[in-house]
Amino acid sequence: MLKRNSLYKVMATIFLVFGLLGASFIGGIPAHAQGNVNPEFSKSERRGLWIAYTDFANLGLKDKTQTQFETNMKNALNKARTYGVNTIYFHVRSFDDAAWKSSTFPASSALTSKASSSKTAAQTYTYDPLAITLRLAHSYGMELHAYMNPYRVSSNYFWDPSDAKTNARILTAVKEVLAYNVDGVHFDDYFYHAAKGYYRVGDTSKKVYSAPLSAATKRANVNVMVRSVYNLVHTTRASFGISPQGNWENCMNGGSDVATWLSTQGYVDYLVPQIYWSNQWGSNGATAMFSQRLQLFKSKNTAKIPMYVGLAAYRTGYAQSDDRGWGWRSDNLATQISLVRNAGLNGFAFFSASDLLRARAATEFSNVQKIVKPTIVTQGVTKPTSLVKGSSFALTGTVTSSAIIKRIEVGIANNAGTAYVSKKYYNNTSVNAKSFNISQVKSVTFSDLPVGSYRYRIWVHTFDGAKAVIDAPFTVTQSSAVINIKNYTAPTTLAKGKGFVLKGTITSSLPIKRVEIGVVSKNTANWVSGVKYDNAKLNTYSFSIAQADNYIKFGKLAKGSYYYRIWVHTSDGKAKMILNKGFTVS
Repeated sequence: MLKRNSLYKVMATIFLVFGLLGASFIGGIPAHAQGNVNPEFSKSERRGLWIAYTDFANLGLKDKTQTQFETNMKNALNKARTYGVNTIYFHVRSFDDAAWKSSTFPASSALTSKASSSKTAAQTYTYDPLAITLRLAHSYGMELHAYMNPYRVSSNYFWDPSDAKTNARILTAVKEVLAYNVDGVHFDDYFYHAAKGYYRVGDTSKKVYSAPLSAATKRANVNVMVRSVYNLVHTTRASFGISPQGNWENCMNGGSDVATWLSTQGYVDYLVPQIYWSNQWGSNGATAMFSQRLQLFKSKNTAKIPMYVGLAAYRTGYAQSDDRGWGWRSDNLATQISLVRNAGLNGFAFFSASDLLRARAATEFSNVQKIVKPTIVTQGVTKPTSLVKGSSFALTGTVTSSAIIKRIEVGIANNAGTAYVSKKYYNNTSVNAKSFNISQVKSVTFSDLPVGSYRYRIWVHTFDGAKAVIDAPFTVTQSSAVINIKNYTAPTTLAKGKGFVLKGTITSSLPIKRVEIGVVSKNTANWVSGVKYDNAKLNTYSFSIAQADNYIKFGKLAKGSYYYRIWVHTSDGKAKMILNKGFTVS
């Protein structure tokens, strides 16, 4: 990570020249849809934390027993979890070394004082730092990405990016960490950044190569390595990402080909630009540098690569002459997170872990804590408890969230909660608000439910993932419908050839699915005239008998004895004869 003050003074000077020319770099911003984030991780936005080699001693991880290492790593992860962190970038390779039991590379001197270039990490460590951290991260529900500096040997000397043996060495390191089933491989932004020059792998003379190269040549050399790592990582379930500088011009000049990585698939699965400035940048605090750089990276992301933003936790709480915002405000991180979300990006990451424990950063992180866990409440939400089969239920109430609701699901699940029998989705195109009126849900119906036990559920999706705000059990019981008939007419004695006018209304406590109206012969018990109305025309709670008048031909009946009969079928599956009046035709 580019965090040293001296380097930032250089960058500040560069930005004085280039950063204020934002208009030349920031064009129209296309609509930005989220990229194809790992489906296993789609439950929430990415909230990362870099545990860098510079954090190891501060977190109590150096020169510790296995028990002490585990205890202190647990403490660090537990602290991270309070700020919503769900992804750990663990520094496994900082100076051509290894924070795992490598049989190729030496141990990290940031983890053990026994590290030596003459011994491998496997010969040095008494326990495996990566294996332990991976296990603990997963126990906290976090992903772990193996964080590497691919080329760096020391601050002064890097491996030569143009050398094929350099790429082979990097691939060896990546292959070794992939064997641990890490969730991702993550590269830092040091590419062509050696202070003095570059070594060739296997050159025991340590001849230094430092011939000047064009920016295009640097990017081409680095891209060979990036593509090969991408292909290797994709032989597993892991993902591959890079965290370049937030200074676009420095990236392109130093071998970080962010223009290609954000416009072409096949280089990275995600990008984490380190936008380490406030929105009161400069000696007068008048430049919204964070927002400018955020929009620049977003506008360049034509391939819609999932993008998270690196946030400068290490700068919080300090007054700085070149970037006034850090000293003027204590809500920089919280504000930047909101800006990232409003821009439609996929998450953020804090640099670095030590700052979660730093007293001067406490106020900033208390403000972060307020926005990483949204509050969701319900008001006036009706919940069924026991319904008679075939009866309806009106859904009412409001769901309110402190964060934008991206999706809401309202439905009826089986009693085990393993499948929905009726469900309605509202995604962010129709919601995208902080409240939702449940009464607009019309397609979740209760009247068609068979007898049994169910759960009425409401799920709310925000940037923090999905949360069940209602999960209420209820039952549907069998019950006979209450059916009435009123104001009806029925014949008693008719002269042959004389008609009769039918009137009346049928009402039911359950939906009427079928009505049969007709005349039955007393002698044969057969229908001689009649009509049937099925549920396609009914599915109602009342029925007018008058509409059957044209179908019952009383005037054509032969002399004899008959019944005027009405059957009603209701949604409980039962049929009931509600009228059976005898009459004669003479």
